[in-house]
Amino acid sequence: MALSIVGIDGVDSGYYGAKLAHERQVTSGDLPFTLLRASQFHEFAEQTVSQGRLGPLAIVPRALLRPVAAREVAEHLVDLAEGAPRGRVDDLVGPRDERLIDMVRALLAHDGRSLPTWEVRLPGAMGAAMASGRLRGNTDARRGTLSYADWLRQRDSRA
Repeated sequence: MALSIVGIDGVDSGYYGAKLAHERQVTSGDLPFTLLRASQFHEFAEQTVSQGRLGPLAIVPRALLRPVAAREVAEHLVDLAEGAPRGRVDDLVGPRDERLIDMVRALLAHDGRSLPTWEVRLPGAMGAAMASGRLRGNTDARRGTLSYADWLRQRDSRA
C-alpha cells in the first residue's frame, strides 16, 4: 500500500521527486501493491502559511488545487488496505477546485489572523505543475465530499 500525490509526473525534485521514486520502487517489483494518489490535503494551506513566512508577509505559490480532507483519504486507504492489492487505483481528489491563495486567506480570516499574502509563481516544473492546475487531478478521479470551507468550520469542533 502506498500513498502519493496527483499530478506529480515530471516534477522530479524535492518532496515530489521523492514520492515519484517511492512510486517507482513500489510498482517495479514483483510484489502486488495498491497505489493511491490523492490531491493536496486541506491542511496544505496552513503548511503554506507556516513555511512561506517572510517577515510580516505570507508568500503563497500560485496553485490551482482540488484539496481533499485528510480524513477522507485515510478512510479510503483503510478500505483499500482491507481488500486485495489492486495496482494503481483511481486518484482521490476534493469536491471542488480552489486557488491556494484563496484557501490561505480563508484560513487566516477564519482564525482571526491578519497577515498580508502575496501570490507568486514558483519556477521550474514544480511551479508549472502548481500554476496549471495539474495538481488538482483529472476529472475522472474519485471525489471526496468535504469542501475546504466545511472542513474549516468542522476543524473548530474537533479541536
